[in-house]
Amino acid sequence: WAIASDSDARVVVGGTFAGSGLTMDSNEQDDRDADALDSTNSAADVFVAKFTKDGALSWQRSAGGEQRDELRAIAISPTDGEVFVTGGFYGKATFGKTTLDTTDATAENAFVASYDKDGRLRWATQSDGPVAKQGAIGLSLAVDSNGGAVVVGWFRDTIAGFGGSSHKLKSEGAHDVFIVRFNPGKSTVDWAITAGTGSDEAGITGVSIIPAKKDVKQSLVLCGYFVGSATFGLGEANETTLSGNGTYDACVVKFTPDGK
Repeated sequence: WAIASDSDARVVVGGTFAGSGLTMDSNEQDDRDADALDSTNSAADVFVAKFTKDGALSWQRSAGGEQRDELRAIAISPTDGEVFVTGGFYGKATFGKTTLDTTDATAENAFVASYDKDGRLRWATQSDGPVAKQGAIGLSLAVDSNGGAVVVGWFRDTIAGFGGSSHKLKSEGAHDVFIVRFNPGKSTVDWAITAGTGSDEAGITGVSIIPAKKDVKQSLVLCGYFVGSATFGLGEANETTLSGNGTYDACVVKFTPDGK
């Protein structure tokens, strides 16, 4: 489950559900209302719903396929109210008229989707990579002051960015981190980087945008965990390797707006 709000106190929530007749409208007496959501499978689909500042339902949407789908994070753009969601799916998942396909029902893929402020799907895309070994899921996201969405999560093996982009990322361990920024208003990738370790695992579970101020530039702050060791800024002048003291250790990492 996830929740986000904008500067006008409007709230967007999301999560997973199964069955039929889901409605987020507390005033609706008939659960089989024409706007109610129906799951396409017996496992779980994802839903997204937006409410006014007074708690009235503005719109609700569902997405998914024949297997389990999960929504992990929601964020709202400060520029135009665009709603971003991320999570994971197996096999196929349909968002509006867009169907994402892993081609292998046993491999989980990360998805990112965008809705406009009125609930119309703008675009939906997925992580790309070798299906037989790949696993990926989006865990958190944030939107910067320009309307660009930054999505973080973990992956195995190799992913070629999102939506056929040329930003190829290779995992060095069991689970490594991906951090991807999408261009404002588009499904195209601006930049993509990875972080992790050669033998253990790492996961970023939260991301936040620090807004620019008079003497401070906008930046990204991420938090998560790692096992053993984890390297951030691989190949850069300030490359940093963290060493753990236990089974799981926490980390907080700061990046510039261009992922450095």
